[in-house]
Amino acid sequence: AFLGSVSDYCAHHANCPILIVKPPKEMTN
Repeated sequence: AFLGSVSDYCAHHANCPILIVKPPKEMTN
């Protein structure tokens, strides 16, 4: 839910790094 909120927030503000919108696979693993 947190990532969804961040993605939604970035979608509206469009001023955040791409790393937040597109989480790196390295950190996921």
